[in-house]
Amino acid sequence: MIIVASGYSDRGGSTVALINLTNALNAAGWPCTFHGPHAWHLGRCRAARLDDLTFDSGDRVITHFLPLDRRPEVARVLLASHEKWWFPVGRIPRHWDCAVFLNAAHRDFHADYTGESIVIPNLREELRAGSKTGIERVAGVIGSIEERKQTHVSIRRALADGCTRVLLFGQVADRAYFDRDVAPLLGPAVEWCGYATDKQAMYDAIGCVYHSSLGEVACLVKDECHSTNTPFHGNDETAHAVAVLSNDAIVERWLEALGLGRPPGRP
Repeated sequence: MIIVASGYSDRGGSTVALINLTNALNAAGWPCTFHGPHAWHLGRCRAARLDDLTFDSGDRVITHFLPLDRRPEVARVLLASHEKWWFPVGRIPRHWDCAVFLNAAHRDFHADYTGESIVIPNLREELRAGSKTGIERVAGVIGSIEERKQTHVSIRRALADGCTRVLLFGQVADRAYFDRDVAPLLGPAVEWCGYATDKQAMYDAIGCVYHSSLGEVACLVKDECHSTNTPFHGNDETAHAVAVLSNDAIVERWLEALGLGRPPGRP
């Protein structure tokens, strides 16, 4: 059994990435369950609550944002790192055999970690490119609304560049920040649309995206803009290259890191 165990399973890029990984591993023939403390991941993949997590000696475990005191007594443990300073790999009690980073710059950020590591990018969701004719000046700001994401900066950048509408897609993760810096900007030209569950419809409704995060690892939004032919206006935190590996190759890297080959029952 492959177990994904995360300390965060609410709406967000890391949760989406782990849901996609869980689904891909199951589709490849490897039983995999995503355990998390929040309810949002339930029903979106083979999932369970973190409180229900138990380990068997033959399990292969992928942990994320979970500061365990010691390594579980299982066959293999990987740390899936999706964070920068808010989960410092080099200073977390080491409970894993190998750390998985999302790109080379992400690994370089955690240079104080000197153990085994590998780079595996996020899986790409199936999104199609659409026409932006007529919506070129409709901007999207995508991601949780919190100070680290600098939502208000993206709004102002879009308006300064001549966008006539700005649509915000994301949950409010910091109410004080929202009330202080974002709410005053809402009005006829700026609309908060909430969290978008239909990504294709979201990208079909916007002509460009602005992203101004103070801390980003591997921006899923940038990858999705590449897939949907949506112009992306980022910053230094999103300067990383778009991943070029196919989803099949990404799954193969995970299986190799987990010490697995062909799934049971397959030739």
